[in-house]
Amino acid sequence: MDLEQLKTALALCQEQVAALADAWLAASASAVSVWQHHDLVWQHPLHAELSTIYLSAPIQYHGTISGELRLHDAPEVSTVRLTADAMTISRLLHQEGELEAMTAELVETQDQLLALYELTRSTRRHLDMYQLIQTVARQTCELTHIRSSFAALIEGNTVQIAWEPEPLLPDADLSNLLRHMQQAGLTTLRLSPSSPLLSLPVGVQGMLVELTPILDHAGVAIGALKREPTFNSPEIKLIRGITEQAGTHVETMLLYQQTIAQTRLKTEMELARQAQRLLLPQHPPQLAELDIHAENRPVFQVSGDFYDFYTPDSGGLLFTIGDVAGKGFAAAMLMTMIRTSLRSKAMFAPDVTPLTIIQRTVRDMLGDFRKLSTFATVVVGQFDRHSQQIRYVNAGHAPVIYCPQHAAALLLDATGPAIGVPVLGLPYQTEVIPFEVGDTLILATDGMSEARAPNGDIFGFERLLALCTQVCRQFHTAPEIAAALLHAIEQFTVGHVQDDDQTLLVICHRA
Repeated sequence: MDLEQLKTALALCQEQVAALADAWLAASASAVSVWQHHDLVWQHPLHAELSTIYLSAPIQYHGTISGELRLHDAPEVSTVRLTADAMTISRLLHQEGELEAMTAELVETQDQLLALYELTRSTRRHLDMYQLIQTVARQTCELTHIRSSFAALIEGNTVQIAWEPEPLLPDADLSNLLRHMQQAGLTTLRLSPSSPLLSLPVGVQGMLVELTPILDHAGVAIGALKREPTFNSPEIKLIRGITEQAGTHVETMLLYQQTIAQTRLKTEMELARQAQRLLLPQHPPQLAELDIHAENRPVFQVSGDFYDFYTPDSGGLLFTIGDVAGKGFAAAMLMTMIRTSLRSKAMFAPDVTPLTIIQRTVRDMLGDFRKLSTFATVVVGQFDRHSQQIRYVNAGHAPVIYCPQHAAALLLDATGPAIGVPVLGLPYQTEVIPFEVGDTLILATDGMSEARAPNGDIFGFERLLALCTQVCRQFHTAPEIAAALLHAIEQFTVGHVQDDDQTLLVICHRA
């Protein structure tokens, strides 16, 4: 404590020290004074002549002698009491020092709160991330009165950096430093010219970086560069507070943007679901000989599975079922394309047969499927009411199950490759099966045959064939057979989430 600080502290506790002095004057002392080395700091009475005969005791402050209490013309037995009074004054000085420190901290805290309020006020109107970090960098310089600062937003492998007033370091070097802090779990980093992590620019002796992690793999960082090598406590606290405040605001903005994106995606997916639902036949065609039922159960809102029916002018029925590899929106888009192609060939092309429909669709779609490195399995079938037969072409699809009235269910093999699989030529063949009264044809997608139980077991073709034989003997309408099949699959997979689209088409020949 220097001379001026001692004078100020004694002035603040003047009343208590004067009371001690008055007690000594009443005990016949001529005066009481406080000295620092050879300098008179305080005396009582104010204009008393100070004799050279005195007793003294040291006044300590934080373990260091800061002054001396003198008792002039003191009674002979006064040393112990004088020492006690000197200790009392020491305690008074210590209390005043603590009070002054608390006051300074309170003022500092108030300044920080005002600064953070100003930062919040200036950033709340920004929704653009780069504009926000520009504002944060500028406010950091203005609030801390530091030479240069930067603000950075880290999102995965992307780092956006804004400087105030101008860049002092290459963005690449700074990005590497911030990623190092993220990976090391550091929230505070102080650098000097000798630091191996980063070479400071000329004229900069100290650099402080504060980083606040937000969400997953994201963070907000604020850095300050100054000519002095050290940062004082108020500067560090203020920069840390600005970083935390900016991190909260950025996190809110990112969550808002994610919510907007999710809402937009949800809306788009719902529109796609409605459009796809409208593309699938709402009701099967009504034919005297046939009882038809179809269902589609997508994993997501949209599906890569499809089915369709066409009733040519010549009579009978054309039907198709297909499965585009994959799930979700991409598979649904391809499903729409191939379903449209199949329908156009069935409705408008000459010489309509399952084979010509498949061949023409392959010619139209093969290039698209190869570009996207995907494929689709498709069955196109045609019921001829005159011959009581079904002609079909199976482009790599399974399961297709034929259930004669008086025999066990049979799995019909593919008669050609899936659409999109690279092969030479168009090696598709037409197969024919009798389809008489009491017969049933069950076409499904692999989401049913490959349905999984909680223990990982797959439903499989054998179990599906046995089930088809059973339900076709037990039930005699397409809706009943479909309901029984789907119920059995549901019971098998209880406790396991559906992981593939499921589509089922049942055609029964009735009397």
